[in-house]
Amino acid sequence: MREAFDILAEQHILPPEFVSRFVKIVGFRNAPAHDYEDLKIDVLYDVLMNKLPEVEDFLQHIKNSLYL
Repeated sequence: MREAFDILAEQHILPPEFVSRFVKIVGFRNAPAHDYEDLKIDVLYDVLMNKLPEVEDFLQHIKNSLYL
């Protein structure tokens, strides 16, 4: 999955500094998807409450690249 974001950075769709931060959120996806038995609810809550602006930033970068 990381490689997809590296490609988006190479194609100037996402800024490299954004990718380096955002891949941590993408990696977190594995916890609820695969390790749900060991998922810590407080960690999940923190990510949902504090990292959604970065997801919105990702969507804005993609939207902006569509209108170039």
